[in-house]
Order: sequence, then structure tokens, then C-alpha cells
Amino acid sequence: MTENSPFFSAGDGSDQGYINVRDATDGFCLGARQYTEELWERFRHLADTQFLAEAKDNYTERFWEMYLGCTLLDCNLKPATPGDSGPDLYSTIGGMRTWFEATAPSAGEGADKVPEAREGRFSSVPEKQIILRLTGAVSAKKIQFQNAIDSGIATSQDSFVVCINGRNIPSSISDLVPERIVKAFFPIGNQVVTVNRDSGDIVRTSYQLRTSVRKASGTEINTTGFLGEDLKEISAVVYSRVDSANYPKRMGDDFVCLHNPRASVRMKVGATCRGVEYVAIGDQLHRLDYAASSGLMDRAITLVRLFWIRTLYGLSSFLSLDN
Repeated sequence: MTENSPFFSAGDGSDQGYINVRDATDGFCLGARQYTEELWERFRHLADTQFLAEAKDNYTERFWEMYLGCTLLDCNLKPATPGDSGPDLYSTIGGMRTWFEATAPSAGEGADKVPEAREGRFSSVPEKQIILRLTGAVSAKKIQFQNAIDSGIATSQDSFVVCINGRNIPSSISDLVPERIVKAFFPIGNQVVTVNRDSGDIVRTSYQLRTSVRKASGTEINTTGFLGEDLKEISAVVYSRVDSANYPKRMGDDFVCLHNPRASVRMKVGATCRGVEYVAIGDQLHRLDYAASSGLMDRAITLVRLFWIRTLYGLSSFLSLDN
């Protein structure tokens, strides 16, 4: 990789998306190429030596890593890289080193593969299979972070954030609040609406308890990872479906950041103040929406809530989730 090399280059590659964007002469793919090259100019000093070669076979994941790094730059978090070994990026946030590892899981394989939507036909969103892809991605990165600690690249006093891009997972574009990434790590099931039969008014809304999803083999995979000790190495999960042709006006407003209240080392709440952030305190799951805070009053209210949640989150080791 030369100092001034562009992101795209000629030669073989297995990712059709990379080829389509590289070879575009007009339309949205041409715009996607221009946007990718713009990000590359900002990110190139953070890329490892195999970054451009790997992009030809995994365009979504490499674009996601680059977009993530540029968002951290945009938020003045001064990201750095450990080089060719270890997690992708790190920043010092609140005096603590925070690692960021980007991944873009596919539809998977076998009986639990996320099926493609059939054109022209209505079908239910395969939420169970999507959640299995999300939980599997985090479990794999947990092992990778432990390897980084064992090799001396990271320490157990660092925070670790898994950053997932769901663009390669079929049907993942269809999502609700709370988002599917939240349901993958907290026991939140389907929404239940209670209606007064006489008036037709909605009396209340709630959510079913779902503590696991079942694989085709019959194995139960828990969806309570952020309520126990199994994922204590993971400080937070960031989720997005951004790609080179679909991105927000302000970088990072596509993020859904889910904090782990049981993490050994926590990530600072409001580190980027972009997108949506979920913080569990006691038995409540709080949602901060920075992207929606467009007016001065909205921003002021969000900042006040952020200060309050930061304070409580710092004390929440003394609070019980069973209260």
C-alpha cells in the first residue's frame, strides 16, 4: 500500500459490492465510490497493511471499520491503531483506553441461516435467526479480545466495544424500538398491547419476557448476556447498518450503542453523543436519542438527561437489577 494509493484498485476480488462501486460510471454507486474515497483520505493513517487487499473480498466490513474510525475522528476522540495485530482501533476516553473492534456478520450457514426475503411476497422478519447472528458475533469478538490481553496488546483494565454492521444480514433493515440489538442482550420479547374492548383505547403496552432463542438443533442461546457474567469482558456494543450509499448527514447518527451494566470495565456514557444510546440502571433501560435532538431545547434536555444517567451509571454497581 503506497502513501497516496486510492481505496479502489483494479484486480480480482470476490465481493460483488466492491466491484459494482469501483466500476460505476453513474448513479448511486458512483456516489458511493466518491464517499468511500473521501473517508479513505481521512482514515488511511489508521489502516493496517492488508486493509485495501481485504476490502476486495469484504467491502462492507472494511468500509464499516473506516466509517467507525472517521466517526471517532469527527468526535475528536483521536483514534489510534495497534498495527496489524490486535483490535482495530483504540481511543483514550475519560482517561481510560477503549478498544473498538468492527465486524459485519453474514447471513450465516446451515439451518440457522437468515433467509433472504422473497421478492413480491409478504413474510415475517426472521428475528430469531438475526439475533443468533448478533449474539454469535459478540461471542467471537470476546475471544479475540481475550487473545489481545494474553498477547499483551490490551489489558484487563481497558474497555472493549464490539461494533457490528448488520448490512450483510438479510431483513435486518426492518427494525423497531427497542432495536433488535437490544433484544439480543436483554430479555425483551414481543410487544404486547392491552386494549379496552369497550372503548378501543390502548390501556398499556409492555413486552414479553424472552430469556433465550432456540437454534434449529434445539440448543437454547440466552438473550440475557448483559445481565450476567458471561459477557463481562464486553463494555458495550455499537450497531449500525450504514454503507457507502446509505449514511446519515452527521456521521454516527446511525449508531445504536448498548452499554453492558455488568461489564468489568465500562465505557463512558455519551462518549460520542451520536445516534441512540441505551443504559441500564437498576431495573430500568434508559434511551438517549442524540440524533433526534435537533432543536436547542431538545439538546438541552438530552444533555441534562445524559448528566443524570452518567452519574447514576457510575453508582449503579451499588444498585440491584432485581429492585
